[in-house]
Amino acid sequence: MQYAWTGSYPKNRAPVIATRNDILMNGKKAEDAIIVSPNSSNEAKVTATDPDGDALTYDPDDYEGKDGFFRRQPAGWHHRINR
Repeated sequence: MQYAWTGSYPKNRAPVIATRNDILMNGKKAEDAIIVSPNSSNEAKVTATDPDGDALTYDPDDYEGKDGFFRRQPAGWHHRINR
């Protein structure tokens, strides 16, 4: 929005998820009607890049947004959540 209003990007732009194929749960997209069983092991995978070249990571225990979902750590993360 800042670019649309001012013609310049913000100092630190948000990470980008290019396509729906970059957001998967157990290898499926949301429109595949994913069903998981209670107490099952499931895998979520999101592929994102940062337009500023910052490294990205995700902390699944930071879901309340205290520090934000993305933090500056090594890129290429792939996290398995067993809950």
